[in-house]
Amino acid sequence: MFIDHMIGPVIKTPITLAGKRFIKWGPTGFEGEHICHDENKVPQGWTLAYDLDLMIEGESYRFTIHGGVIEYGFKPYLAELTSRNIPLESTPARISVITKNGYSLPQFEMAQESCIFDR
Repeated sequence: MFIDHMIGPVIKTPITLAGKRFIKWGPTGFEGEHICHDENKVPQGWTLAYDLDLMIEGESYRFTIHGGVIEYGFKPYLAELTSRNIPLESTPARISVITKNGYSLPQFEMAQESCIFDR
């Protein structure tokens, strides 16, 4: 996320799933992208990515996640919302970064009514 100010250690915001796409990384970095019509059919050498829109302090930010962040961070959050019949866009999410097995990844969870980190 490229921003010109510090948001804080925890982000509390509604999330909108703005789109899904396939992205390709190579030795020199980002090599390309195309729209995802079926996330179960990831082309060889490509990675599934979700574009999430976050509204923070009246500003809209695009947050792109891919790989393990989708599988281990975002999909469990979506499954929890689905099990409670809560639409993604209707509840604020609490996004923080956790380190697990030497890797850091965003963690998504339903925001509590009050949090000392809320801005």
